[in-house]
Amino acid sequence: MELAPTGDKYQPKKRFKKFVNLPELMKIYKETADIQTQDMLDLPVPEAHIIPIESELTENQKLYLEELVMRSDMVKCGTVDPSQDNMLKITGEARKLAIDMRLLDSSYSLTDNHKLLQVVDNVERIYREGMENKATQMIFSDIGTPKKKDNGFDVYSEIKALLVDRGIPSKEIAFVHDANSDEKKNSLSRKVNAGEVRILLASTEKGGTGLNVQSKMKAVHHLDVPWRPSDIQQRNGRIIRQGNENKEVDIYHYITKGSFDNYLWATQENKLRYIKQIMTSKEPIRAAEDIDEQTMTASDFKALATGNPYLKYKMELENDLTLLENQRCAFQRSKDHYRHTISYCEENIPILEKRLSKYEGDIQQSEISKDQAFSMTVGKQVFEQRAEAGESLHCLIRHNQADSKEFRTLASYRGFDIKMLSLPTVPKGEYKSKLTEY
Repeated sequence: MELAPTGDKYQPKKRFKKFVNLPELMKIYKETADIQTQDMLDLPVPEAHIIPIESELTENQKLYLEELVMRSDMVKCGTVDPSQDNMLKITGEARKLAIDMRLLDSSYSLTDNHKLLQVVDNVERIYREGMENKATQMIFSDIGTPKKKDNGFDVYSEIKALLVDRGIPSKEIAFVHDANSDEKKNSLSRKVNAGEVRILLASTEKGGTGLNVQSKMKAVHHLDVPWRPSDIQQRNGRIIRQGNENKEVDIYHYITKGSFDNYLWATQENKLRYIKQIMTSKEPIRAAEDIDEQTMTASDFKALATGNPYLKYKMELENDLTLLENQRCAFQRSKDHYRHTISYCEENIPILEKRLSKYEGDIQQSEISKDQAFSMTVGKQVFEQRAEAGESLHCLIRHNQADSKEFRTLASYRGFDIKMLSLPTVPKGEYKSKLTEY
């Protein structure tokens, strides 16, 4: 299911679930592609320190997560209309829950989550520490981007308001979404590189690529977790880049424990492992899930709600066990079939060997007589003309049809006997020939 173009309902959408025959696929891909990673290039880029910042779920976040678990169970059982509620919708709400509850309902407050305050605390500290060289920072979030048509809550405006309240000038905070043309984007890049704009908020789509703002970039803050490892790499590419004045930089990941963040980081890890296995120079894996998959399962939500990741593993193992049981039964059926085939073939070896010796004798006889002039004996009469031999043979067949319950020799040709057996199922007036053993 995915959001319909109207934006007010969900619709089913077919897409790739997994890719198979990956070794063959990569062989074709590498015929036209030259793969070069950052590690291979060894470019002069700053050393990055990855810093995870964790926070606990608030009581309201826990309650809402429990509600999501119940809804996911209803979706799984099919007791709800997919156009009204589905795993994609629930997944979207789970992502918002991990950032700020006000994205779900404006009645919640800033204290119903901890992540935004953690981000603001770090951004303010780094801003103060970097006053001398005008160090810059980027905050990435694909959730809660600026609103244009309404005055609803958005993460970007809230972060800016909190920073301004702490004394950071509004003119030094910018949204990449406001740079809606190439000219404005280039102007924004110049201001960031000059330190005139020191805090830039962006989404992966708007600021993950094509934005050269690395000159004074000291820190990047990941407020949310994108679905694809490549999105994280593109975001970090804004700071881990040639031309950065800083020798060392910091990359912060903000994680709400027991929320959708846990699931997404586990997903990132699995997808990255798949990618590394696929792109390896060694023999890649045979199959991999689609890395663009963007929904959770009911078992994922239960694992998050209980705080026990092994619950998900248990459910996955139970599914795997069921699959393996089915595969075992299929294997046993195949094994029985092949055992019967082997037995049948072994029993037929003497028969086939006997036939083979006969066929070898027939081949020799055929080679001896192949250059002889036509001659066929029908009954007791010898014919030198094919038409006369054929007519006589047909007459003899019709004459003996009723009495021919066993093989009877009617003629001979080039050392081979032509015999006849009458079959009662063959319609009267029709004759069929068949090479057979007798």
